[in-house]
Amino acid sequence: MSSAEIGGDSSVQWTIIADKIRQTTPPEHAAHGNGGWRHFGIDDAGTRADGFSIRLKMPRAQADRDAFVDSLIKACADAQALKTDGSQQPVFLTLPIESGSVDQITIKWH
Repeated sequence: MSSAEIGGDSSVQWTIIADKIRQTTPPEHAAHGNGGWRHFGIDDAGTRADGFSIRLKMPRAQADRDAFVDSLIKACADAQALKTDGSQQPVFLTLPIESGSVDQITIKWH
């Protein structure tokens, strides 16, 4: 199963593992803008109907936990309001970045 793990150390770090890279569109990585970096690739292993699994670690500090839960509740209410309108408007939530939690966000595709 392919995945992306995103979290904090002294900043933000990520690891992407792809199981079946499309060779006709090889992965790319290159400088982007002033000091940035871009990664791109297509994982053909992620084509089943199961979709994405998203795991978010609860923050350690109580104030961050409270803010995250409030943000999650608002995101659920926003999704509920949008579910019948036919649009694909995004729903947002905020998860405070935690230092030392390199797998704070895990996204897997099946």
